[in-house]
Amino acid sequence: MLYHFDGKGTHIGKDTYVSEHVLVIGSVEIGDNCYIGHGVIIHAAQIGALSVIGMGAVLSIYSEIGENTIIAESSVVKMRQIIQDGVVAGGNPAKVIRNIAPKDEEYWGMAKQLYIDLAKKYLTRGMQEIISSP
Repeated sequence: MLYHFDGKGTHIGKDTYVSEHVLVIGSVEIGDNCYIGHGVIIHAAQIGALSVIGMGAVLSIYSEIGENTIIAESSVVKMRQIIQDGVVAGGNPAKVIRNIAPKDEEYWGMAKQLYIDLAKKYLTRGMQEIISSP
């Protein structure tokens, strides 16, 4: 379930999976082909394409997550913090741990596709798609 307050220009990209109990506050930009884990809080932040936000992570006000970046579970990205492209970051506050490895891209590519396929299946069984306007 996606909870959203404010309504000021939130955009969720194509083939992006948003898990249950995600809280989106303010104007948020989420790129294409991302995975947003269960219970994530996103407050007026930007997330680049192909990124993964682990379960329970918090992206604080005006934080920016680069493309093809992984934020580990339960991590806290501080207000105005920028995490660059192509890294794995984690902790509280989040710090870069390492660069993305081919095994990360392979695993998350498979996991994202699994969720996309499940969503398509559920749409045939009555689940309603959320269409974000441009």
